[in-house]
Formats: sequence, C-alpha cells, structure tokens
Amino acid sequence: MVVQFLPVPQEDLMGPFCAPIGRGRPPLAAPAGVDEAEPVMTELLQIIEREALPYFARFTSVEDVRHEASELLKSGVDDPWHLEIRFRASLMLGDVTAAEEDAARIVAVATSGEDWTREEWVGELRDRTVGLLEIARRSLPEARAVLESDAAETRRRVLL
Repeated sequence: MVVQFLPVPQEDLMGPFCAPIGRGRPPLAAPAGVDEAEPVMTELLQIIEREALPYFARFTSVEDVRHEASELLKSGVDDPWHLEIRFRASLMLGDVTAAEEDAARIVAVATSGEDWTREEWVGELRDRTVGLLEIARRSLPEARAVLESDAAETRRRVLL
C-alpha cells in the first residue's frame, strides 16, 4: 500500500507512507481456474478491509499527511524527504511559518557536510524548497499554483 503525496515531485510511486499487507501470512495461492478464484478473492478482500482501508483512512486530509510526516520526523533524524513533505503540506494549509522552519532544516541538513548530503537529489530538494519558499513569501496563491502544477506532473509521471 502506498499513499503518494502528489505535490512532492517524483518520478515513480514512492512512500514514505507505505506498508505491506498480509504481513506474517503465506502468499495467497494462485487459483488454477475461475472456480477456485472465489475463496482467494474473498481472502484478499478481507485483508484489504482489515489492513489497507484503516491504513488509508489515516490520510484523508493534507493535515493528516503533515501529521504523519511529523511522526516520521520524531525519530530524531532530519530526513529531507520527510521535511519536504511537511514543508509542502504546510504551504498547502497556508502555514508559511511552519514551512519556513522546515525549509531552514532542509537547508541545514543539505549543507551539513555529511557524505550522503552530497548526493544530487539532496541539492535538488534543497533548491526546489528554497525556490518555493521564496514564491510563498511573495504570494501564497502563487505557491499553491506551483504545488498544483507539481501534483499534476507527478500524477502524469506515475500514470495516475
């Protein structure tokens, strides 16, 4: 199961909001024919109802996404990807102050000098965050238009 927060530019379906279903149970048997499919499909439906639907119910609003990103950040690691999700969710909610705080943390992580922060994606994430924050400071509606455009582009790329 994956919850894709579309306003974050991505090339593929990606988490961090993802969870396996049917954990701890053997794989479902592939039915040999249509007659054998009903019990397998019934079991799959039960797994979806028991595991997937409650998981997806945690993401019914932008505020829920921001909350879940905050929960991931409680580990004490300033993961720039989680920070960007919360940054963009904050902008969607009109909370520029919270977005500024996350942008500052993203810049701090990206310039910390740790080996992994030299990877290209970290610089790209930092640059798009700083650029979007500049737009938001000037015009929140313009920043939201950028978020809508990014969501449309991500949707196109992941073929939704």
